[in-house]
Amino acid sequence: KLAALNYPNNIAIYFKPKEEKYSYRELLISSLKIASALKALGVKKGDPVALNSKNCSEFIIAMWACIKLGAVLVPINYLLKKHEVFHIFNDCGDIKTAIVHEKNLKLYKRSSKELGIEKIVLIREDKNVEKEIKIADDVELIFFHELLNSYEPLVEKISINMKEDLFCLLYTGGTTGLPKGVMLTHFNVISDINQLLHIGAEFSEEAVEKNIGKLSFVNVLPLCHSFGVISTLTYTSAACQLIVYDSFDIPSILETIEMYKVENFAGVPTMY
Repeated sequence: KLAALNYPNNIAIYFKPKEEKYSYRELLISSLKIASALKALGVKKGDPVALNSKNCSEFIIAMWACIKLGAVLVPINYLLKKHEVFHIFNDCGDIKTAIVHEKNLKLYKRSSKELGIEKIVLIREDKNVEKEIKIADDVELIFFHELLNSYEPLVEKISINMKEDLFCLLYTGGTTGLPKGVMLTHFNVISDINQLLHIGAEFSEEAVEKNIGKLSFVNVLPLCHSFGVISTLTYTSAACQLIVYDSFDIPSILETIEMYKVENFAGVPTMY
């Protein structure tokens, strides 16, 4: 919210594959609209909301919407197989609402009853293409972009106990076994953000203050992973421009790094 108040016209999200941009004002308003929509769909503070999507602008909007509503975000890796997704739903508990990218819808169309889902909020690959989507009769299908157009921003301020209330359940299993849910409170996430912002001697309090609203960061790692979640929250909290990719497009990434004078890039060893 402070980023939107202090830097309303700065670019918050630049989703490079679609050349799609959201300013900080637009990100705040969009996230509050989705928070309002989720509330109208029956999601309450403390309720888990599954988010199964590849990298896209809607992922970040939905993430912030869950924070505003006090819902527990449950990011699900879009590459997981059916039995792994089933495990997460069974382990997590009573997930009634899932935000799903169109590319992952196939699994939910077949298994929504077994998963116990009542509502699916669908992120369309192309919002301008209309095609009929069939799904189980007992599941309500809602389009993400229609919610943005239909709801006013959430006005109610949800009371959050920073040290007790969960922000998210991150499922991680490394390379062995089924994923295990890691509980992160809002306080845990704030601590992570502060540590990332002040890592190293060059990131003193004065240096952080000086660079707020001025830096760009390239994010190609999956947003559903712990690093993706925390880095996204960190750099948007610092009013940076977050340039997001949904694949490791090396020529485009190198061009972007040069064009925007990117000083921060997170990757796994094989990328380097």
